[in-house]
Amino acid sequence: MHFHQAGSPATEEMLEQFRHEHHLDEPFFVQYQNWWVSFLKGDLGTSYQDGRPVSEKIMKSAPYTISIAINSMILTLLVSIPLGIYCAYHETIKTFQS
Repeated sequence: MHFHQAGSPATEEMLEQFRHEHHLDEPFFVQYQNWWVSFLKGDLGTSYQDGRPVSEKIMKSAPYTISIAINSMILTLLVSIPLGIYCAYHETIKTFQS
């Protein structure tokens, strides 16, 4: 999404062409419907940064995200289960005395 070509600012024609290519000149609900249809087909569009498909970028980073999620779940269980057992064993101790 680079509108500056050779240091010159974007012209109105360039902006209008961009709006037309990306269906931004259509009503909101038509845009939303088009997005849902594309999403259900697996087309998430292209990245403005490098022009690659967004689904490809997501699939490239998915293993790292899944790894972080699994490791955080393991860490949570390693802390919470012993803490829960400790608290249940010592439930007779009153934390808040009235």
